[in-house]
Amino acid sequence: DDDDQQYELFCAYNSLPTFENDLNQLVKQNTLHPSIHKITLIPNIDFSNPNYIQIIQNASGENKKKIDAIIHLAALSSPGYCEQNSSIAWKVNCPTDLLTFHAPIIYMSTDQVYEGTKQFYQEDADETVPVNVYGRTKLAFERVLLRTDTTAEGIELPLLTEKELG
Repeated sequence: DDDDQQYELFCAYNSLPTFENDLNQLVKQNTLHPSIHKITLIPNIDFSNPNYIQIIQNASGENKKKIDAIIHLAALSSPGYCEQNSSIAWKVNCPTDLLTFHAPIIYMSTDQVYEGTKQFYQEDADETVPVNVYGRTKLAFERVLLRTDTTAEGIELPLLTEKELG
């Protein structure tokens, strides 16, 4: 029965000083979806380091259990830094080797995938025209994920929280 399915999420992030406390607070408040039984944190991940796949595999334990889902929160988000360091930005923001896990990848988008001439954008109605390296790297990985069957396991973004935003 899919309703009884339990998932472990692997959350890869780089340097968010309050992230671990914030996540522990969500767990304490019981605001995560009941099917999430565990979140394994992978701090200080650097997707520009060729060993990042091994680091994630090590986080899955000595039995190398199947990874249910990966949350990618390790993006380089400074447009200026990405412009100055485009090769690193492409490695970090578009880490296609994550697909080797055959697990759903939860990835945060940005309004930088649009040209920046409007105040608000609608994903279904507005054309993506990134004007900087940051926007291009984010859009590229979004497109890779959309072309890849990363939701075959049935994990969708609404699984993360039961409370609606707003």
